[in-house]
Amino acid sequence: MRRALRITAAATAVALLGLGVFLVPTIWGKPWSIEHFYTRVFLYLLLRHPMLLSQLRVLEPYGIRSHNRKLDDYSVEFMQRESEAARRHLRTLRSYTPASQTADQRFSSAVLEWFLQNVVDGEPFQFHDYPLNQLDGVQVTLPDFMLNVHPLYDARDAEDYVARLARFGTAIDQVIESVRTRAARGIVPPRFVVERVRGQVETFRKGGTGENVLLVSFAKRIGAIERLAPEARDQLTQAVRRQVE
Repeated sequence: MRRALRITAAATAVALLGLGVFLVPTIWGKPWSIEHFYTRVFLYLLLRHPMLLSQLRVLEPYGIRSHNRKLDDYSVEFMQRESEAARRHLRTLRSYTPASQTADQRFSSAVLEWFLQNVVDGEPFQFHDYPLNQLDGVQVTLPDFMLNVHPLYDARDAEDYVARLARFGTAIDQVIESVRTRAARGIVPPRFVVERVRGQVETFRKGGTGENVLLVSFAKRIGAIERLAPEARDQLTQAVRRQVE
């Protein structure tokens, strides 16, 4: 019996050691396989963009939904961290010998290198745009995302909707900070862009909280959730109202 336990313990230790030898470089260092490196970069990009994850819905089949409570990071610091990460990924990618890769791997490496190099090359110009503009500024994309992308199929989705609305203030503050950073560099949008953005914001606020599209749409969509009690529906609607206010 003791011998069997010792054998089991030894086998477990060997298995854990092997798992560690595989996981440590795969997660923190240079993965043994370039395929694992592709996966790591892909997951890194996805996990740092919760709104994209909600759109792709690749984690929901596995019961992972925590990203649906979050918004993307619009801060200047996040942009800088993304550039640093791209340089780091690029160095690791180029450390793999092309001669040791298959034809498909070389093609995948070339595509990934092109993507990462574009990010690195664009770093000197990362503030040469207008976060607030009439086409895809945050005042357009955030409401559109909540109306057309955020899922509302059950009570948890509705709770996540409220949680995401609660993060609007932080997101807008981050965008304002980034606008000021650009202005300090002399990069400001033309007057017609400012006027159109202002008009969009005024239209969004027109009619007050009760007529706000985020509240009206939410109340309509949760009405189709069959397993949601009327009391819970009212509580969630009031929570959205408070966030919109």
